[in-house]
Amino acid sequence: MATSNAVEDPEELEHARVIIHRLEQGERIRDRFDRISRLPIPSNSELARDDAATAWMELSHVVMTALNMATDNMRAVHDMLLPGDRLIVPLYAHYPVLRSILESAVEAKWILLPDGRPERIRRLLRARIGDANQDADLAKVERETVAGMDQPPTAADLEEQKRADDARYAKHIAKARELALANGIEWSSVKGGLPPWIHMIREVCTVPAMPGSVRVPGGYAAGLWKIMSGLSHPSTSRSARHSYLEPLSESDSGVIHARLTASLRYTMEATTVAFNTVNEAIELLEVRQFTHIR
Repeated sequence: MATSNAVEDPEELEHARVIIHRLEQGERIRDRFDRISRLPIPSNSELARDDAATAWMELSHVVMTALNMATDNMRAVHDMLLPGDRLIVPLYAHYPVLRSILESAVEAKWILLPDGRPERIRRLLRARIGDANQDADLAKVERETVAGMDQPPTAADLEEQKRADDARYAKHIAKARELALANGIEWSSVKGGLPPWIHMIREVCTVPAMPGSVRVPGGYAAGLWKIMSGLSHPSTSRSARHSYLEPLSESDSGVIHARLTASLRYTMEATTVAFNTVNEAIELLEVRQFTHIR
């Protein structure tokens, strides 16, 4: 049975303090993106040149969409975890939202990261093709759904819808191929769509060594993404492994009665990685948007 329990463990209380601090940082990150996204893109900036080379599949559109999703979900997780003056952490509900924040920020950063324009365009086209493939799969499911209804459309209407869906898909693939050719990019390196999330996360979430701190490999963020993904689906084993287990009593037969509550440690780590990645993606957006090319 789901009930609310006060946190008393000193280590968990420290995690709670950090979570609140991260949520406050998240407000500033969202404000920063709101400000940047309202500014026009200078015509002689790297981002404007990227857009000119990718019209009508503009690179900035994909990046802005991803960061809009990330910051919108940051607002949602803030309201979920800090609805008033107290931190309230659910057992599962925040993990899918944090996963979406991380994935959205990773896609934006992954596209913006390369210094060379051809590689940024190649990554954009992989994202656009991934979108087109997902749209085509959805369109197929929608046609199959209406065909299975008690009063389905006529066969002619279904065939007309399929032609329209196929034409839309072909248009997007043809444009992606055209842009690849125009920018000297091998089609074979584009047509497969995006790489797996875990590969992109490992690549863009590495934290370099700084004075007083050690390098954090991208595998750390990838591991947290796996935990967030695992806790976004029902699983008894993952619930026990990645939640806070508090033993309450033990029977004579050795059966332990325990309380399962949200792990503030994993919530803290997931929030930190997701929010930091959003901030890093916004920093890269600023670089591409306001670096002038002569």
